[in-house]
Amino acid sequence: MSTGSGPAGDDNDRLSAFWSLFYISAALVITFLYYRNLGLWRLFEHARRWLEWVRVMLGV
Repeated sequence: MSTGSGPAGDDNDRLSAFWSLFYISAALVITFLYYRNLGLWRLFEHARRWLEWVRVMLGV
């Protein structure tokens, strides 16, 4: 049984050009938000803390 990875695989595990550009663009947008609008970045950080707190309270 083949997992499709390794030298014998059939290159289906490579990212297409669309997804490569998507991930690069997302990284650039996140970097821009981080350096230009730290208040928005702090909002994301606080949201993550609240989600962790809710997860602990729910026992998930």
